[in-house]
Amino acid sequence: MKLIKRILPIILLANILAEIDYSVIRSNEHELIFEVNLNLISEEDLKPISILIGLPEQEYPELLIEYGKIYNISNSWYVPEHNGIKWINIQRLQNLNVATLQIDPKNDRNQYYNQIRITCLFKKTISNNKSPNNNQKKLLENRVINWPTAKQWIKPFNQKKMNKVLSTNGQWTRFEIPDDGMYTIPASSIINSGLELSNRDPRYFKLYTNSSLGRDRSSNITEIINYKPINDNLIEIGIYFLGEDDGELDSEDQIIFYGRGASGINNQGLNINHQKNLYFDKNNYWLFIPDENTTYGKRINELESPTNTALSINYGLSTFYQENDLINPFAGGLSWAGAAIPNGSSYTIVTTMNSPNSSIDVTASVGFLGNSSSIETQGNPNHLIDIYHQSMNELQASKSWFGLVKTSTTFSFSGNRLNNGANLFILKNSSSNNYSQPHFDYVFGQYGRNLDDINIPYEFFSPIHSNSIRFQFNTQSEIIVWEITDISTPKLVIQNIDNSSMYFDTILPEDTLSRYSVFSLSTLTIINELDLVENISFNSYRTNRPGVNHLIIGPIEYADASASLVSHRVSSEYINLEQIYNEFSGGNKDPVAIRDFIQWTQEYWQEPRPYTVLLMGDADYDYRNITQQSNIKVPTIEIGYSNNHRATDDRLAAYNGLIPDIAIGRYPAKSSEDVSAFVEKIIQYETNPMYGMWRQRVTLVADDAARPEPTHGSISTGKSHTQNSETIANLISPGIEIRKLYMMEYPEVSNSSLYGVIKPDATEELLNILSEGTSIINYIGHGSAHQWAQERLLYQDDDLNNINTNGMLPVWIAGTCSWGHFDEIDTEAFSEEIIRMQNNGASAIISTTRLISVTSNAYFTREIFKSIFQDGAITNDPIGIIMQSVKDGSSSGELFQLFGDPAMKLALPQHSLNIVNISPDTLRTLDTARINGIQEININGSGFGFLSLNDADRTVTREYSINSTLQELSYTLPGKTLFKGQFSFNGRDFSAMMRVPKDISYSDETGEINIYIILEDNPSLEAIGSAQNIIFKGGNSVQDISGPIISFEKESGFQLRNGDHLENEEQLYLRLSDPIGINLTGEIGHEILLTDITNENETDITHLFIYDKNSITTGKILINDLSNDNLHFQVKVWDNANNPSQKDIKLFVSNNKGLTLFNIFNYPNPFKKNTQFSFEINESAEIEINIYTLGGRKVRNIDRKFYEAGYNLINWDGKDKYGDNIANGVYLYSLKAIKDGIKVSRIGKIAKYQ
Repeated sequence: MKLIKRILPIILLANILAEIDYSVIRSNEHELIFEVNLNLISEEDLKPISILIGLPEQEYPELLIEYGKIYNISNSWYVPEHNGIKWINIQRLQNLNVATLQIDPKNDRNQYYNQIRITCLFKKTISNNKSPNNNQKKLLENRVINWPTAKQWIKPFNQKKMNKVLSTNGQWTRFEIPDDGMYTIPASSIINSGLELSNRDPRYFKLYTNSSLGRDRSSNITEIINYKPINDNLIEIGIYFLGEDDGELDSEDQIIFYGRGASGINNQGLNINHQKNLYFDKNNYWLFIPDENTTYGKRINELESPTNTALSINYGLSTFYQENDLINPFAGGLSWAGAAIPNGSSYTIVTTMNSPNSSIDVTASVGFLGNSSSIETQGNPNHLIDIYHQSMNELQASKSWFGLVKTSTTFSFSGNRLNNGANLFILKNSSSNNYSQPHFDYVFGQYGRNLDDINIPYEFFSPIHSNSIRFQFNTQSEIIVWEITDISTPKLVIQNIDNSSMYFDTILPEDTLSRYSVFSLSTLTIINELDLVENISFNSYRTNRPGVNHLIIGPIEYADASASLVSHRVSSEYINLEQIYNEFSGGNKDPVAIRDFIQWTQEYWQEPRPYTVLLMGDADYDYRNITQQSNIKVPTIEIGYSNNHRATDDRLAAYNGLIPDIAIGRYPAKSSEDVSAFVEKIIQYETNPMYGMWRQRVTLVADDAARPEPTHGSISTGKSHTQNSETIANLISPGIEIRKLYMMEYPEVSNSSLYGVIKPDATEELLNILSEGTSIINYIGHGSAHQWAQERLLYQDDDLNNINTNGMLPVWIAGTCSWGHFDEIDTEAFSEEIIRMQNNGASAIISTTRLISVTSNAYFTREIFKSIFQDGAITNDPIGIIMQSVKDGSSSGELFQLFGDPAMKLALPQHSLNIVNISPDTLRTLDTARINGIQEININGSGFGFLSLNDADRTVTREYSINSTLQELSYTLPGKTLFKGQFSFNGRDFSAMMRVPKDISYSDETGEINIYIILEDNPSLEAIGSAQNIIFKGGNSVQDISGPIISFEKESGFQLRNGDHLENEEQLYLRLSDPIGINLTGEIGHEILLTDITNENETDITHLFIYDKNSITTGKILINDLSNDNLHFQVKVWDNANNPSQKDIKLFVSNNKGLTLFNIFNYPNPFKKNTQFSFEINESAEIEINIYTLGGRKVRNIDRKFYEAGYNLINWDGKDKYGDNIANGVYLYSLKAIKDGIKVSRIGKIAKYQ
């Protein structure tokens, strides 16, 4: 790759709110030219961005770089190091070669370029390309910037040939190995395992373990990822089967083998090291008893001996190792370590070195993890550890370093200092920094070991290679030696006796240190129990089989709860995680197995191949449950060995490089109940949603510029949150209502929180928006795992239970730090708790798992919105495909996590409609207008729609004081709502009326009309349309001095009066009517105000009003807060001519269910000639009244009649059933209500006195 630089003046037109962005100038098969534009707002904009480019072949193209003007950088800004322009990743992605170019706009730390033009020169392409399939188009189109050209470079798919399938025709038992060493399986363990052993020849028994021989494969997934073919799942291990020669399994028989644990000594070539397994503690082995005796099992062979040897030695290299993971001090990543070593203290390590050879030097490495006793106070302390052997008088080495990172030091000393047996290493913290508190990580080393029969078993390595050699043993007892250089194919060493000593001769391989195990039959570790695994398959997924579009991976316990979602997705399958482990990591819980499985589906499954995968289950950072609090259902991938760590699911779906090959998401379920609630929620969201205007609404939330900067960035950084939100607003398609909640607009309230201020009005507004409904809510600003903004715009402990979306589930996009930090153990991230809410909270959440820069947040959030609103249209892609726009191979893009089903589509209308005309074309106050349009989705269809008329957006400039300077920030706020109504239509054409209020802005700017319709097909279809540049003018006054009519009613329309009753959970509506309509502008002094008299709480509910279908005079508002038993509301409302009305009402809430009578009275009582019964009933019913003497004789029945629900009256003339006046005295009456066979009655007393 060549890189040519030149500085030329470049004339570019950049969006004033674009910060750092790019645009493609030219793209063809020979070159790609694009321009990066920087409108510098804060120092955050000086950080690099990454761009994904399609390539014809897997090699970097030549770059020509032209730079624009150079500008100086403010001296007050902290500027990151200059990284230049460089490639950071190249890989094949969905059979297209792609590369990630990182672009740093700085010249150095003092200057930057405002424009950069980059030309990529491609070499001639090799033919034999193919057109992209649907999956490739979905996964690549929105993130490869030169896709229109690059789609011609898709390489053909070559179906890989499977290796020989492992036969499972037989019986399998499983057992676990904790440590490396020599093991035996006695015949008794095999016989007692439940195996059917009749006519089973032990010579055909086979022993298997996973192809990584017990070790984890973390380097394959946590570091640079390069394509690798999928390894075999199980490999057969060579064993020695004592007693098998007779073809029968006898009680004295036993299997002897070298077993590998999860952690232990590895050697490759001349390198000897210890690998600590990060994911599991024990390694699975499988004993296979075949049904048919066709192939002998793998047995060990004898080690070849040379005819001559050039050298004889009596020692080998043995290792010592000590590590005890106790804590992950950063609660994330892979930084597990042992005991802390506080400043001034010491820590002693006990190691064992048996039979040391004093003439061979010892080499030791000691690892540490830097930490601070107070990271908040001192996050980068300097450390100094002195390392002693045996006593504080023998200093061997010192290690100094800074910060919260892993480090190690290696040193040597003479073997004559070793004790035979226990050897101590003393670590003393001699740092001058009081906050220094590193952790001991490990000690590993090699020493010369005399070859003898003392303290067997043991292992040793040949100290030399590429030679023939004799190993001489000083032994008085019988020992056995195996050569275990190739763990899966050990060899039996043939011993020779010479002068009462034992030796063996061997040929040492080139450039490899041979490895040996010394043991006796009495020192073998016994495997006492074998678990019989019935109906096992190693080829359920690991085979060439028809594929599906969507995968759900989770534990078997979640399979039933996920079944409905599998059916709903149609081309979908639930993948048992335990089975993945069985087929791709030999039963070990290695996360790499998930990645291998996904790779297998892409390389070996037939069409359709999966393009989304949902991980169904929670995860945390403690794979091995060291804390005893871990409850991992589906693991994630932890990256990093310091406090700069992160968790990402991307690498479970990335096998060609750092970019995931398919879309991935996670639902962090902790129980089957969680899964059921999520599945029900998503199916309801997609198949039976609550249609309404919320589905055409996007809410943009921006952090405050005034508080608490500049502690967390410069003044410019504080402003950027709002400015970045303005950029996103400009990307959103016409017809979408944009709500803006900018915290600059809300007053501060002092409190005792960390930053001393909160903004409760902003929080209340956000909760109201969620309650009213919004399809997307986007936040840009400061945050943490548990809150938005320092002012606690959303605070988990306070606000979680206040979130109520009323079944209108938004997608949350949170461009903030760590709000998606899902892998903690002792706490739940706010995002996790929101996505788990039952039919509430969220349909999906996109956020970051760790800290991220303001620039990266803004850039990637912008890319997400570009993918949702493509060139003014609304995407039909599922959310997982939308998420791919931020997956470009950079570490920042990897921080974005999807919580939810990647196959889910957004609740945004997919179709458009046409507005034909508006009559009149100039709208005047207090006049009506009609809008006419057509929908061509179904010209014979019918349905209903919503219309909103909005005033012109207004530009505001807010001034504020910070850091002893006066600052200002300008932005636009949405225009006031002038009309919001509903209409019905039948057929292709639709028409709707509206009225313009008196309270318009009277500016020269224009407004807009948004239309949203629902066609009542099966399924229902949605469409939106928009009319821009609506002109408003003042109109004529009207002769109207009366305010609106205010009433309260039930959902049925039944009107309520003072003293009426509502059943508990029954809905209450406020109805407003006026011949010239209701003022909906929310203008100060003209709001619709609801006051709860019981607590004097006043609420502006203007935004909740909507006119009835096909009406411009009457509409209603649902009153949600009915928490008290006694309701006392006052409502104040204005009509479009600004005439007010006010009304109070008192209501009672009853906990009674079903038919109920209230407030039964009669008056007068006592009476002379006649009286009147009054009562209230909650449902319409038949009513009858019976009059009795005190002795129980019925004197009168007032005939049964039907009465409506509510307050009613029944008159009685005081006569008995014969028409005569009743005598003076006291009587009883029974008032009975009857409905659908249900009867309720009340008894009272009545007196006649004449």
